[in-house]
Amino acid sequence: MPEQPRPSFPSIPAALSHWAALRPDDVAYVFASSEKGSEHEVGYRELEHSALNVAAFLQTTAQRGDRVLLLLPPGLDYLTAFLGCLYAGMVAVPLYPPRPGAKLDRVEAVVRDCRPAHALTTDALLEHLQELPHSAGAHRLRLHSVEGIGKAEQGVYEPVALDGGDLAFLQYTSGSTGQPKGVMVGHGNLVENDRAIAEGFGVRSDDVILSWLPLYHDMGLIGTALLPLYLGVKAVLLDTFAFIHDPLIWPEAVSRYAATCSGGPNFAYQLLTDRYDAERLAGVDLGSWRIAFNGAEPIIPSTLEGFAALYGRHGFDRSALYPCYGLAEATLFVSGAEPMTGYRSLSVSRRAIESGRLQEAVPAEDGDSLVVVSCGEVAARTEIVIRSADGRALRDGEVGEICVCGPGVAGGYWDRPEVSEETFRARVAGRGGDLPAHRRSRCAPGRSAVPGRPQQGPDHRRRTQLLPARHREPRLRRLRRPASRLRGGVPAGLGRAPGGARTGSGAVRCLTAAGRRRRAAGAGCGGASPSGCRSRSRPGRRGLRLSRFDSQDIQREDTTGRDATAFPRRAAAPDRRGPSPVLRPRAGGPG
Repeated sequence: MPEQPRPSFPSIPAALSHWAALRPDDVAYVFASSEKGSEHEVGYRELEHSALNVAAFLQTTAQRGDRVLLLLPPGLDYLTAFLGCLYAGMVAVPLYPPRPGAKLDRVEAVVRDCRPAHALTTDALLEHLQELPHSAGAHRLRLHSVEGIGKAEQGVYEPVALDGGDLAFLQYTSGSTGQPKGVMVGHGNLVENDRAIAEGFGVRSDDVILSWLPLYHDMGLIGTALLPLYLGVKAVLLDTFAFIHDPLIWPEAVSRYAATCSGGPNFAYQLLTDRYDAERLAGVDLGSWRIAFNGAEPIIPSTLEGFAALYGRHGFDRSALYPCYGLAEATLFVSGAEPMTGYRSLSVSRRAIESGRLQEAVPAEDGDSLVVVSCGEVAARTEIVIRSADGRALRDGEVGEICVCGPGVAGGYWDRPEVSEETFRARVAGRGGDLPAHRRSRCAPGRSAVPGRPQQGPDHRRRTQLLPARHREPRLRRLRRPASRLRGGVPAGLGRAPGGARTGSGAVRCLTAAGRRRRAAGAGCGGASPSGCRSRSRPGRRGLRLSRFDSQDIQREDTTGRDATAFPRRAAAPDRRGPSPVLRPRAGGPG
């Protein structure tokens, strides 16, 4: 039977309401444990009812456009709280949940920046967060327990008309070397980006998307939680904390649920390689896994090879490896590989890169080679240009900054017009409108590489990525010189189109991929209206990592008062190999 056309909706709430009416009792999400039979299924009608209950509550206590902090552990409550904000016309502000007793510096910084009126959290965190309004100077911030909201019907929900340019949520950058900045993601950005991911991944109606990624980061929230909801395909969500304690629950779950699409940052694949246990994984079948996306961090060829070799014993097809690239400022996804074609890598000369050229390394010249991994082709309806420091569009084989345009490009940073202007409105000579310029890149016929921030040079070889330079669309072929088909997580800034067009409007928005801090070169997703962005390549700038996130965040103790029904789980398996070096806490705030 031929594949049906992909659905198209103006917003995520519109998609949920559509599926709730069309397939009310079908399973939308499975919140899974590592043990068979220990899971919680949620249908579309039940999910819509819970989200509308949250929305109705917010409508009685907040105004449309108010910012609402989400300080919840991963699970059903987080998802329904986020969707409730969208239904009510509020602006969700997803954050990781601080453990009781932990410092609230980052949360306070976000509160000062976006001045939220309300915060949704758990009973277990209510007392701890009472300090927040006073320490942050936000005396109007009101805390609400999701348990309390869920226990009572909240009255009649008043439908809200959502426009693609209306603000949906603020995705805060890491702020590791400065104050966090909230990327303004519109409803149009979200749906356009999910459409781009669906096309890039080649998502089918019978796919099963499985994820352990945290919901308070863009890769987990947009790429693995909202994507299946938009498309009406089944999703299986694992407990993030359980994965960090016991990484092998990931391949076990892929086998159990016959998942077809699942992935994460490079460190996750390295964890599975380091913790491989043939005896425990006996009987695990990974033959269904056809999209193993890898983004949000530098993509390391040895990790891909090691993972494919070990898990190939369990039916994993190495052609399923899917490197991708993006940044939060582009919502998420910017470029990715062709589905089921595997990955490509190239050994290039570091000395040539230093001189502004891209050429293959000479085998005899020891220490000169730098291996880069291709991040595929640019997302649908997205355009990339490579720019010189003086604003010229570069020729093939030259090193420059990446400029990205598309409907996934966000509307700027919340309440930071000067930074937004600087980051989102770069210019490329000979082109009308604004374009963003970002990190150092090399172009070659059909591909380009992204080694790092211009001021860093090519020494940051672990974050280097290879990107194709030719566009498929005829109108973009004249831009062969620039890199063109990327997706994944790049640190960058974005900007607003001339005339102050709203996020998601028809105005073209462009963005640049800015350099990330040393250990965080992300990969992600994107697609939206072009608008201009100029990145100053500051250290610590969060990129469009499909969701680059600090492993520190998801390693914190599981004392956040999670709902036992949301993520049934077993005790973590003892780690016979000791802590993984990949998960060492690193300096700087969470991403």
